[in-house]
Amino acid sequence: MKSSVESAQYARFLQAYPLQSDRRGWQWVDTCVGRETLLILPGMLGEAGTSFLFVQALAPHMRVISLCYPPAIDQVDTLGDSLADLLDELELLQVTLLGGSMSGFLAQAFLRRIPQRISGCILTHTGLPRPARVRNLRFVLGLIHLLPIGLTRWLMRLSLYGYFPRPTASQAFWRAHFREIIRHQTQQTLAGRLSLMDDFDSHFHFYPGDLSGWPGRLLLMEMQHDRTTTPAEQAALRALYPNAKLHVFADTGHYDSVERPGQQIDVIKAFLVSNTS
Repeated sequence: MKSSVESAQYARFLQAYPLQSDRRGWQWVDTCVGRETLLILPGMLGEAGTSFLFVQALAPHMRVISLCYPPAIDQVDTLGDSLADLLDELELLQVTLLGGSMSGFLAQAFLRRIPQRISGCILTHTGLPRPARVRNLRFVLGLIHLLPIGLTRWLMRLSLYGYFPRPTASQAFWRAHFREIIRHQTQQTLAGRLSLMDDFDSHFHFYPGDLSGWPGRLLLMEMQHDRTTTPAEQAALRALYPNAKLHVFADTGHYDSVERPGQQIDVIKAFLVSNTS
């Protein structure tokens, strides 16, 4: 099978933006140039490099930083405080957050924890705290601690064919990309990510008006064929943020933000450029 377009783009990305890290366990890539800064939060398995298509497309317009969470932090508020410390280290007074799926949960929590550091927020294919999800999360957490890490990684690699089933060069690239990420997962890393979701669903409650003093702008992006975020959750998110700008993608699903992000990037770019003009 011939190499995908993504393979060449990813190689250029790795050369242009080397991975950085600090003593707290944060890792990130940074385009370094731009008056405004977009901070990309990764999803459940996302590493800083998974968002390379977003970074490359948006870098000509603003500074873009794509993160990977410290593996040792498993509480949402602790993570938010650590993020504030990272912003201090990078000498950033304010950033715009981009969060999708799991990172959309965290972005909403950070918006309430450190609102003075956030000038704007983009939430895509995400939802609100869901206490009914906690039981399943804790069951999976128990398995993470019980199973040998090699078996856990094998099961995770097998699941990739459910997300990227087609025999195309593009999907082969993404399967290989996530296989490499999975290869480096530890029990601590996986348990930490699931514990963040457990904490979010168990202890966070958002209410209309609880951001009334925050002066920033918010963009909601919905995927009409999102099988992970239900229409009811999407409606609840719209009701919680009635002043947000809304964009609905008619032919897009949950995982298109990885493989086919072009339309989403265009909407994000338009929102951010209008925000800085």
